[in-house]
Amino acid sequence: MARSSSNKAKGVSYLERLIDLRERSEAAGTTVENGSRVRRSWLVTSLGCSDELISSNPKIRRAVLDWDNVVAERRRTAAVIASEMADCGVENEVSNVIAMPRNSKRSKPLHGKIRWNTISDAAGNEHRVPIVIDGTRIDENPSNWCRYLTIVKGLDASSVEVALNVYRPFKEFIRKHGFDELEVNDEVFLLWKHSLLRTVEANRVNTCLKTIHSYYRYLEETGVVRFRVQIYETDDLPPTFKPPYTFPITSKRVIRKSELGIETRSWTTPYGVRGTTASRSTPTNEHAKKAHARTKTQKHGVRNSILLSLAETTGGRISELLQIKLSQLPDPARLAEIIQTGQPYQVFVKRKRRGKKDMPLVLTKYLLIRIVNYVEKERMEIVKRFPKTAGKSDYLFLGDRGNDLRADSVTHLVLELFFGILADAGIHRLRSKFAVDRLETLISAALEKGIDVGPNSNWVEQFLQIVSEEMGQASILSLRPYLPLVFGRRLATTQAVLLREQELRAIETERLIADQELRIQKQMETLRLMPSLQEAARLIAENNKLDARDYLRDLANQLDPAQAGT
Repeated sequence: MARSSSNKAKGVSYLERLIDLRERSEAAGTTVENGSRVRRSWLVTSLGCSDELISSNPKIRRAVLDWDNVVAERRRTAAVIASEMADCGVENEVSNVIAMPRNSKRSKPLHGKIRWNTISDAAGNEHRVPIVIDGTRIDENPSNWCRYLTIVKGLDASSVEVALNVYRPFKEFIRKHGFDELEVNDEVFLLWKHSLLRTVEANRVNTCLKTIHSYYRYLEETGVVRFRVQIYETDDLPPTFKPPYTFPITSKRVIRKSELGIETRSWTTPYGVRGTTASRSTPTNEHAKKAHARTKTQKHGVRNSILLSLAETTGGRISELLQIKLSQLPDPARLAEIIQTGQPYQVFVKRKRRGKKDMPLVLTKYLLIRIVNYVEKERMEIVKRFPKTAGKSDYLFLGDRGNDLRADSVTHLVLELFFGILADAGIHRLRSKFAVDRLETLISAALEKGIDVGPNSNWVEQFLQIVSEEMGQASILSLRPYLPLVFGRRLATTQAVLLREQELRAIETERLIADQELRIQKQMETLRLMPSLQEAARLIAENNKLDARDYLRDLANQLDPAQAGT
C-alpha cells in the first residue's frame, strides 16, 4: 500500500515537472522535436525519469500526446506558409531573403503578407513591428516605413497595421497594372482614386490617398527616391528642379494649429474627394437598431450585440474594447450594489495615444448585466468546448474556436451587420455616434439652463474636451467637424436630455430582453429535436450504426442548414 502511494506521488511530481517544462520551452521556443512530435529522449533527460514512465502513466501519456498535437499543428501551419512561399526562383544570396524548404510543386509567390517581429528602440523599449513579405523576400521599403512609424512617429502596432491595410491593396493595384512602385506618379494616383470610388466611400478614399502619399513622402525624405515627391520649398531646390519643373507626385502644403497655437507644416495629396462631411456614415439610433436586430440570427449574436453596445456607449476603439478582462468585472456583491444604485462601472484599458497610464471605459448597469450574463452562458459554453485555450484566457470576448477575439474579426462582423443599412459603417463609425450623442446631451443641458452656447463659445470648447477625454482622444480637433451636425438638430431643453436618457435605458433594456429571447429560442430548438436525438441513441444501442449516422446527419442539417451536405 505504501509503495502504491509512493508511485502515485512520483507520478504527480513528474506530471508537474512536465507541465513546467512545456511552459518554459514553448515560451523560449526551445522545444526539441522529432518530426511531428516531441523528442522522447529529450523528455526523459529533461524530466529525469525512465522511458517507461512516459508511456505507462496515463496522465503523463495524455499530457505528452497533447504536446505532440501542438507540435504537429505548428508544423502543418509552417508547411502551408512554406508551400506558398517555396521555390519562386530567387537565390538565397541576400540577407533579407527568407530561407525555406523547396517544394516539388511550384507555388504562387506570397505577396503582401505580414509577419510580426519585436524590436527595441534606443531606450530599450520593445515594440511589435510588422514585416512585409514580397514573394520570397522581405519588402524593405514598406517594412522600413513600419519601423519609422513605430520608432520615430510613436504609433502603436494597431495604427501601423491600419496603414499597411491601405498600402497592401495599393501595392496589389500597381502590380496588377504593371507599374513600378518607385516610378509611381500623379497619373497612377488618379487611376487608383477612381478605382476606389467605385466601391469605397469618399471619406475612406481620402484616407487611402493621404496614407499612400505619406508613404512616398517617407521614401523621398529617406532618399529612396529623389525629387519625385513635391515636399520642398522653392528656395531649397537646386536650379534643375525649380519651376517650371513638375514633380511626378505633386503635393499641397497644409498648416495645422494646435490648441496651444503651435503651427506644424506638412505636405499631403491634392487629389482628395471634396464635399465630404464628418456626419456621413455616422449611424443613427434607427441604423443601430437594425444592426442589433441582425445579431439575433448569428451564432455569436449575444456577443456581437454587446460589442456594438460597448462601442455606442463608451466610444472605445476595437483594440480597447477587446482589452476588457474577466478579472475586471465586479463580484456578485458589487454587481448587486451597481444594479440597486444605478451607478456606472469603470474598467481600465490602455487607450491609443494616451501613454502608458490606463484610462477608463464607463459601462452602464444595463450593459454590465448583459456582459455578466454572456460570461455565465455563451462564453462558458465556449470554455467547456475548448478548456485548453478558452479556459486559460482572461479576456472577455472569445472567438468560435476558443481563441481570443481579434480586431480584424470584429471589423468584418460589424461591416456585415451594417451591410445594406449604412455604407461602410464599421465599428469606428459607432465612435462617431457616441461623439454626436454626448455633445448633443451636453449642449442640450446647457441650453436649458439659459447658457448661450454657440459653435465658437468657450462652453463648446469645454464640452469637446470632455468628450475627447471620454473617447481617449489626444486632441479635440477631430471632434470639431461634428458640431454642425449637433447644432443642426435643434437642441433645446433639458426635457430633450431626459427623453434621450430614457430612450437609452429603454434601448439597453430591450437588448437585454433580446439576449434572453435568443437563449430561449436555442433551448426550444434543442427540446424540439430531443425525440430525434433519442431515436438516434436507440439505433446506436441496437448497433444500427448506418441508419444512426444518416439520422444524425439529418439532425445536423436541421441545426445548421448552411452546412447541409457536408
